[in-house]
Amino acid sequence: MCHSKIPLVANFANRILNGLGIKKREINKGDVIRVLFISRRPYVKFGVEHNFMSRQISNEEEVLDRMKTHREYGKKFTVERVDFAHLKLVEQIQKVHDSDFLIGYHGAGLTHSLWMPEETSAVLEIWNTVTTRGWRCFEQFTFWKGNDYTLWSNSNPKNLRKDSLGDYLTVDVADFYKTFDRMVNKLIDSRN
Repeated sequence: MCHSKIPLVANFANRILNGLGIKKREINKGDVIRVLFISRRPYVKFGVEHNFMSRQISNEEEVLDRMKTHREYGKKFTVERVDFAHLKLVEQIQKVHDSDFLIGYHGAGLTHSLWMPEETSAVLEIWNTVTTRGWRCFEQFTFWKGNDYTLWSNSNPKNLRKDSLGDYLTVDVADFYKTFDRMVNKLIDSRN
């Protein structure tokens, strides 16, 4: 695995952003950190029902509320939730490019980490078990852009459930927050 920036990847991402008319962001000292939390829910699009949605977080509100208790929330960083199913592709790319810290359950939405500003951003991937089975693609995308990456894994099988609308993870909020706190503090320090 490659754990360092690959200029070709950054150049590719910049080429796509430019082609879409998305202006490359300049990151400055003192800028507010923009945290983007990816939500996954069943949806209907173009008349097609997507009734079953895998990898949902059952206590998403609790996770978001806990992140907002951080002493620097509202001063040094903001948190926004997004469900990419309701945005056009160019809107998804713009939203991620305008963010500094991408958080999401393992899934296609994390592919957008390619559009984050290089060497100044972070990705926190949520995984449902302590065994990742070799799926480290989002880690690689993040490192290839020169950004920070951490994998948070659920260690309690009882936190997983499934029904007719999807499968769900109940995140251990206290444990998750420790990882979030460390990562957001690192980003805040980099802007001071």
